[in-house]
Amino acid sequence: MEAATESVVSTFALESLSGDLAEFMVNQLRALPKPWTVMSEAEQREMIERTRVGAERAVRNMVTLLASDGRPSIEGALEKFDGDSKRLVLKVSVPHHGANADRIFGLVGGRVLIVHADAAPYLGGGEDIAPDPDQPGIFDGDNVAPFRNRDSVDHSSEPSE
Repeated sequence: MEAATESVVSTFALESLSGDLAEFMVNQLRALPKPWTVMSEAEQREMIERTRVGAERAVRNMVTLLASDGRPSIEGALEKFDGDSKRLVLKVSVPHHGANADRIFGLVGGRVLIVHADAAPYLGGGEDIAPDPDQPGIFDGDNVAPFRNRDSVDHSSEPSE
């Protein structure tokens, strides 16, 4: 699931961000093995975690995409910096593959723009998402979840009062 989520999230585009996110969410719903109300508490908990991980990846990807504002960009990590009163020298590491190497080679000696794409401020919330308990407490009142498969019971032969 993680690899599939990563590949879908990485296809987000600036021009269609809202539609891409909606498609991602619909695909998560399609991946449900059965209807939510029939799933056990453990299955619901697993689905909540899968969705939470996918949402976090989506947000990180969207923040990077929005920060780059459509400009060519290479994501990396600032490892260290050094300098004096006139300039700083930065050491940045990026994943090593052909496309990055070719693009960086062309940048040597040129001007670059450094943008901090920090998703952390946008990753909050969702702590209150919980599965429906398999057996709700007897005194839960309004918090009692509907009985699973209750609609499959035929009540037509019961006497009416």
